[in-house]
Amino acid sequence: MERNRIWLWAGFLVILVTVLLLLFWPGERGLNWFQTYRPDSGQPYSVQVIHELLKDQAGKDRFFIVEDSLKRSLGKWEGTPSSYVFIGEEMWLEPGDEEELLRFAEAGNTLFLCAWELPVELLGRLLPEYCVDTAYFEPIDYEPDTSVFAKLNHEPWRKDELSLTLYNQEGPLIFDWTYLDSLSFCDSFLDTMEVLGNLNDSMPNFVRITYGKGAVLLHTTPIAFSNFYMKKEKGLEYADRVLAYLPEGPIYWDRYSDYESYYRRGWGRRPARTQRTLSNDSPLQYILSQPPLAWAWYVGLSMALLFLLFRAKRRQRIIPVLEPNTNTSMEFVATIGQLYFQQNNHRKLALQKWRLFLAYIRDRYHLPTKELDEAFIKKLAERSGVADSALRPMFRLAHNIERSEVFLSENTLIDLHKMLDGFYRNCK
Repeated sequence: MERNRIWLWAGFLVILVTVLLLLFWPGERGLNWFQTYRPDSGQPYSVQVIHELLKDQAGKDRFFIVEDSLKRSLGKWEGTPSSYVFIGEEMWLEPGDEEELLRFAEAGNTLFLCAWELPVELLGRLLPEYCVDTAYFEPIDYEPDTSVFAKLNHEPWRKDELSLTLYNQEGPLIFDWTYLDSLSFCDSFLDTMEVLGNLNDSMPNFVRITYGKGAVLLHTTPIAFSNFYMKKEKGLEYADRVLAYLPEGPIYWDRYSDYESYYRRGWGRRPARTQRTLSNDSPLQYILSQPPLAWAWYVGLSMALLFLLFRAKRRQRIIPVLEPNTNTSMEFVATIGQLYFQQNNHRKLALQKWRLFLAYIRDRYHLPTKELDEAFIKKLAERSGVADSALRPMFRLAHNIERSEVFLSENTLIDLHKMLDGFYRNCK
């Protein structure tokens, strides 16, 4: 027993000496592959290049760094059409900041908000209507992949594309590329919204929303404006075309709403998604940026984990057998159906089924459903493979239900259900 204890302490001493040597061994500092989006850093995923380009474009006297609250900073606006720019991993807003930004846009200015995670409260103000009435809908969606292609929709840029890949010191990474869910774009909202760019041709990542006398530009791919891509010809062209949507005039670059400033002000902890990006002033950041130090860090964590694992194995009590989870999906459906049956509001249920049907048409066949006329029915018949003679009675019945405000009979609801079910079964 005493001999084993000696070997244990000897092993611990060897590991400690190795870690200390790695920590204090002199060597060159390598590249920092964290997404910092700092305007004063030349690291790959900082934004020094585009920061300097915008400063040159606006002029030093008309380029302002927002380092105070948005209310005080934007309150200095003197009436000249201006642009507010935020580029970062995630935008952190304090209470009342959404109102200040929208007031700034409404007065005739332009907001350019570029982040993987745009503020949900702000999106709720900009996208007030959804095509699907559900509590689980979120305006931001994700596409996990190693690379994507960013394209702009306007001619003559439609054929040009920028290949985007997230790298670290080991190589390319699988990443959750964010985009705006197409269900955010209701037909009633298309007059004030325009999709300016996509990822992989079908995932909107750049949109313009008219707001008051101004506009809000939403972009969900900040990596496209990092130093890594701005130093490439295609990356510089893409950024130049995106920034062409900003009007000439003063520019307000927001550093107040990025994570470092937010954390220094003590508003809270960083969520799991953004904990990958650490401050350049963090000791842990420097350790992870050096391969020897990183290996020492990971070995130390592994040893601690193994120690806890084997210690728990010696002291762990018998784990009781848990009953497997039961599938209650059918009971849930029956409960929801019973609620609708008790309400006896056939018209409300019919309208809900019709809204879901129109959302299905937009998503599957990419047809706008604002005008449900004869031309629309013929296009739908061509794309779905369902005869227009079967579609006309269904659209006529739905039109009558929408216009009628009186009680809807159960038989009429059943007729609509049968028509919709027939379409779903026979469409291609």
